[in-house]
Amino acid sequence: MGRKADYQISFSLNEGIPEIIITGNAVCSNLVNMLNEVDIVLKTNKANKAILDIRSLNERIEYTEIYRFVRNQHFFIYEIEAAVVDLPENAHFGTAVKYAGLHWKWFTDINEARTWLIKSFYQESAILYLRD
Repeated sequence: MGRKADYQISFSLNEGIPEIIITGNAVCSNLVNMLNEVDIVLKTNKANKAILDIRSLNERIEYTEIYRFVRNQHFFIYEIEAAVVDLPENAHFGTAVKYAGLHWKWFTDINEARTWLIKSFYQESAILYLRD
């Protein structure tokens, strides 16, 4: 999708759920531009769930800045349920996004992330079906 000198965004659908792979650098204005592009993809696909694979990010916002960033910048992606796939050494980012109030769960295995999100997707569908 997006191609910038400092980052790249790839997009695909897996069982109707968007999977977004982000590579490059997610700092300063790159992060804002990157999230704007991700928002466009999610809104275009009317997504309420997504998988974000950020294992290939080279640089990223400091995990201690996530709370402040989330509170000062609003993006559509903050409103959805997301499975974030990252490297084990970045687990502290998972804790930071949880404390920032995002509906995201951290994974190191993309298949576990898919299973969790797809299971959540079908559970929601069953509940909606029972309400009708």
